Amino acid sequence: MVPQRITEASCNWLKNILLAASFVCVQLLPAYSQPVETSSSQRKLMPATPHYDKSVPTVNAPVVPSEPIFALAAPGWQDAYTVTVFAAAPGEAILTADGKEVEEVGDEPADILREYGCIKAICRVFRKGRSICSVNEYIFASPQGAYGAYSVMRQGASTVVIRGDASSEDDNCICFWEHNRFVLLKTNSDNDDEAMAVLAKFADKLSIKSRQTAPLPALFNALPNWDKIKGSEKLFMGPLALRRYSNVPFGNSLMIDRTQIGVIADYAISSPFRERLKLLVLECGNPDLAKMVYGGYATNIGFSSDKVERTDSLLSARLSDSYLMSQILGTRVAVVCGARKKYSPQILLRQVR
Repeated sequence: MVPQRITEASCNWLKNILLAASFVCVQLLPAYSQPVETSSSQRKLMPATPHYDKSVPTVNAPVVPSEPIFALAAPGWQDAYTVTVFAAAPGEAILTADGKEVEEVGDEPADILREYGCIKAICRVFRKGRSICSVNEYIFASPQGAYGAYSVMRQGASTVVIRGDASSEDDNCICFWEHNRFVLLKTNSDNDDEAMAVLAKFADKLSIKSRQTAPLPALFNALPNWDKIKGSEKLFMGPLALRRYSNVPFGNSLMIDRTQIGVIADYAISSPFRERLKLLVLECGNPDLAKMVYGGYATNIGFSSDKVERTDSLLSARLSDSYLMSQILGTRVAVVCGARKKYSPQILLRQVR
């Protein structure tokens, strides 16, 4: 019986110790269980989850430019790369962000874009398998420069204007002119319906619906409408574009001043002879510059042909396989080329306004 009494005594002793410890803990617990009083501003500085301020740009939260072209995306198409270039002023060199001059901007020659006053260009490329879609947006100092670039760089036939102020389209390209922008979208594959659907979607997003309509340059009014081939009109603002896109003999020698502009169109004449002619009209701004341009052009033609008839204001020449005629018209100089008959150019020149 002795061991049992010892055991019971030990248990009672332990119970008393535990009760005393519990009493002390209960007395001390309220002092430590009271919440800490904090102001609302202090509570914001101690959030339960890690703090992330969206207003501060980080690597995980890049700043997205506001231009619509940067927001373009299509399911299944990978954003391959984006290039943005600038010009310090109209006519200046087109540079990358790190100051390097470029020779091409979206497959278009940079020197010709300079002639038209390009001040910014954004080029984006998307890939899906072997298909490539490129979106190029060129921004110019004036609507005249934007239309000029559109007129010489566009691809495909003119369409009913569904985007911008003028638009054209073919099997792998969509392009349009809208105020001071020229937008060119194209794919590397012909008859790729999926790629063309993506380009059409992008073009719709890039076309600004609420905009100010830009008129064509007034010089286009000088071109006769009779027998003119619709969609053949082009605007030139420098010698490089004139030489590259006009096929006028010695055309680069006609533009000797940065203030000059020129327009050209094709004509299909059926009477009295069936002819396919080109008519170029240059605005020089004053009669003295017009005479200088005409004189220099007549001299260059004389070097390449021994069959030249020339007066102070009218030039007629026989080239290797065609006839050419040029005339001073006040502050303008007109050139007709591509004729098979000697007097066909004169018929068209008489209609120039």
